[in-house]
Amino acid sequence: MSHDGAAMKGKRRDLGGQKFGFLTVLPQTMRAVNRHYMWLCRCDCGARAWKRSDRLVQGRVKSCGYDCEMNGKRQVQDHDS
Repeated sequence: MSHDGAAMKGKRRDLGGQKFGFLTVLPQTMRAVNRHYMWLCRCDCGARAWKRSDRLVQGRVKSCGYDCEMNGKRQVQDHDS
């Protein structure tokens, strides 16, 4: 299992306001879950989803994960992942 290096060293990297693919990290929304930092992100489709910092930084997650990049819909929904 991969861990965010910053989380493992007790440091956190502020990702607020940064863009990763279709996701924009919302400022001041970090929470720690099982030794991982999670950030609330807003997808270009309008959905919001919690994503792990290591997966954002490594490019392993680029959208909310609900086919928004496929269907082009701009519906506002909330998803918890």
